Amino acid sequence: MRTALNGFAPKNAEERYLRYAEEARKFFLGPMPVDDFLDFLPKADMSGMPRPRNAFDALPRKPKRESEIYTPLIAALNGGLDPRCPGFTFTDTSTRSINQGKVGSMKPDVCCYASDVLNSVHKHPKTGKHVADLGYTDLFFELKRRKDPPIVRLRSHHQFILNIKNKTTLRQATEALGQNTAHATEAMARQHRSFYFSISLARTSARIIRWDRGGAIASEAFDLHQHPEPLCEFLWRYAHASESQRGYDPTVECATPDEEDLFRTAIERHVQIQLGLQAGDSLKKAVEEHYEPGIVAAIHIVDEGSENTVHRLLVSRPVVSPLSMASRATRGYWAVSADGSSRGEVLFLKDTWRYDAERLTKEGQILADLRGCGVQNIPLLAYHGDVPAQFLPGAGTKHRGDEDKVVDQTITGHRNEAEDNQIDVQRTQTDVHQKAWWVCLGDQPEIHLFPHVHYRLVLGTVGYGLQRFEGAEELLHGTYDAYEAMMGAFTIKDEAKSRYHRDVSIGNIILHRDPNSASNTRHGYLIDWELSSLVNDPNGPRNYHKTGTLQFMSQRMLQTKNMGPHTFQDDMESVMYVVLYCSLRWLPHNLSPNALLHIIQKMFENHWIHGENYLLGGEGKMTNHMNRIHTAEVTFATAGIQVWLDTVLTFCGDYVLDKQTESANIWRHPEEFAKFWKRFLQSHMLPSDNRHNHIVLHAPHDGNDDSQPYPATRSASHVSNLKVASRQTSATPDKINIDWQKESDSVLPQSGFYAQDSTAFTSRTKRRATGEAAGATSRAKRRSTMLNFVARSSIASPVSFDQQQAAESEALPPNEFITGSSTSVSNTVGEPSNAKIPQATRIAGMPSPGMFHTERAITASYIGQQPAVAGSSNTQRSQSSSGRQIHGRQKNKRSFRQGSREDDSRSNR
Repeated sequence: MRTALNGFAPKNAEERYLRYAEEARKFFLGPMPVDDFLDFLPKADMSGMPRPRNAFDALPRKPKRESEIYTPLIAALNGGLDPRCPGFTFTDTSTRSINQGKVGSMKPDVCCYASDVLNSVHKHPKTGKHVADLGYTDLFFELKRRKDPPIVRLRSHHQFILNIKNKTTLRQATEALGQNTAHATEAMARQHRSFYFSISLARTSARIIRWDRGGAIASEAFDLHQHPEPLCEFLWRYAHASESQRGYDPTVECATPDEEDLFRTAIERHVQIQLGLQAGDSLKKAVEEHYEPGIVAAIHIVDEGSENTVHRLLVSRPVVSPLSMASRATRGYWAVSADGSSRGEVLFLKDTWRYDAERLTKEGQILADLRGCGVQNIPLLAYHGDVPAQFLPGAGTKHRGDEDKVVDQTITGHRNEAEDNQIDVQRTQTDVHQKAWWVCLGDQPEIHLFPHVHYRLVLGTVGYGLQRFEGAEELLHGTYDAYEAMMGAFTIKDEAKSRYHRDVSIGNIILHRDPNSASNTRHGYLIDWELSSLVNDPNGPRNYHKTGTLQFMSQRMLQTKNMGPHTFQDDMESVMYVVLYCSLRWLPHNLSPNALLHIIQKMFENHWIHGENYLLGGEGKMTNHMNRIHTAEVTFATAGIQVWLDTVLTFCGDYVLDKQTESANIWRHPEEFAKFWKRFLQSHMLPSDNRHNHIVLHAPHDGNDDSQPYPATRSASHVSNLKVASRQTSATPDKINIDWQKESDSVLPQSGFYAQDSTAFTSRTKRRATGEAAGATSRAKRRSTMLNFVARSSIASPVSFDQQQAAESEALPPNEFITGSSTSVSNTVGEPSNAKIPQATRIAGMPSPGMFHTERAITASYIGQQPAVAGSSNTQRSQSSSGRQIHGRQKNKRSFRQGSREDDSRSNR
């Protein structure tokens, strides 16, 4: 099924493509023999296929411009009365995009649309021709050029991508690689898909590429003049495959009109409860963050805890959406139950591609364990489960609440060889081929890709991210609630279940108002436990490295490569940085925009890549521990916030510097810090509505005013020796060099393929601000205030307990920055041609995400805008009306292709 979202990426396309290209080096495999590649699609009856001979003879051998290829190529593909791909139409979209001139505008050279949805694709107002809309495209062609390795026996030492010495040609090829990856990433993000195909054409030399959340595979190059058969057969097979065999998710379909009414009413009611809004423009705008008229999908979720029970959830506009190809590709939705007894209940759906690795526990099971041990302030688990490879009409499956009613849906698929009683689930395929004989390794000893399984988690706690706090009172109380959750998980009496969260960040704390409570208070909840690790792992320590959100990781975790196991104090330091960051961004203080930018850069963004993709940083945090050089000049308008931050910065700094002080001793003993925080909240009156949106300037790159805006958050993860479950064992991925060879006589730039970087960007801006920080308060005075408060709190000497040892974190592939969003995609290729798989209802587009939790980081609002996202996972995305949109199409009523932005990603519940 299909859905569309309008993409979000930096307007500076060249820089964006270069970043994508760098990512692609880590997950691109090739060149795969063409005959093997064709088997990604089921065989078809070839008797009716038009003859391949001379099919593409009209393509020029040496065109002077790419545009000379478009007309003869499209004519050959559409084929008049004998189309090469029946039921589909190819159009020239090289100069037109649905977002022409806007952020995220992308326009592949040639787009392929299913003929029955073509009328839903926008047309250019002047030319009347269809524009590029990656929310609807089944395939796309990108026209460039490159070579295969010269002979088979040299493949193991050949670089498949960007194997070019000439600097100018190398940059052109790198940009082309990034362009191909950007387009595929955008298409996957805007549709409900497990995999996707595209074709790369260099003059008359073609390759077919298959993309999924594990990576990408390119076929060997074949010349369309000499060997048109592979492309002709591929298109014919594609046209005769089912929608699930073409990569669409069969568990998603259009909601009925009655269900859309139910969804709108339930979401509006929940928004009113959470935000306290009455009818009017503010309520309408808040509802639009989650709902777009005419675009509501029904997603079926298999309940892992109840065999053969399927839940039907209604969703519209995602609050979390993925930015990267090879990732966990997390999407987050406010969802409404369409099941019998729970009909109308608002839930949160986390749709992700989890890592399929040994000893990695599903997040749903982690939450169930924590709840069973009495941990407070964590989201309520409703149900969870992997996504089946097939979901067909039939009989025998029951909906929750309909115990006496048998519905017309059946879960089918190939049985898992390892577990005969388990239905096959949607999995990635790229990783399966990483050790194939045809894979070019370049100078790398091996390639490391990780398998992903499509997974859905449904939660009963649905609120707004911490970024939406209303004042200092809600900020400190909400983060204290999250600290209680951390402490509860850490101090579980059953040592086999106690856990470190390991990714405490602004994106992983949500604010929720209980509709059944008499209190009007929103409480904080700590979410996204998927990356948490056991304190005492019975299998022994793991050789893992860093996992967390860059801005909020502890100084120790950032500063060295071999920093030792994670500790609870690392999570404590992360909470402190969350409060500091939120206070700097959204509470009144004396800093100018320039001064604020300087602190954010030094304290939260300072990092560099050491050696082969190993992230280091934390210098700004360390220097601030030593002398408060970055925070000394900040004066907050709220005295309580000032005292709390000065006090806690001293607690943490003295501990990090190994001082033998009372402050350091409090930090060494987490329960004493909890007592301090609780007493502080009891003794201080804090403003409840003093939120202030500060201007955050851009950080110029190399002094270039036109560089990308400064991102508010970014996350990172590094791992090694991750054991893959039930498929193959692979270690931490090193940088993979897979390059196209140079073709020096070409007048066209060479092309390649790349994967999107996990950090999202907003559009360029040249706005600057001047002024220096004013009204600084002396450090001595602040320290005196802090010590006075500590004395008044009457903190007793802490009961000594050994410093906690942390089990090393559960691994995540290093080719993805992570904040807590899960991402990955699976595919259902190779299904038998006689499989009874009906054409799934096409869903034409997903609504534009209201507030994006992105896959890896929370989006910051720039230039004083209202914050766009509340807590999500890995990459950044800012709230914008030009964010990914899901567009509807006419089929009786406006429906949509099922579509699916990180990182992981978190939820703006």
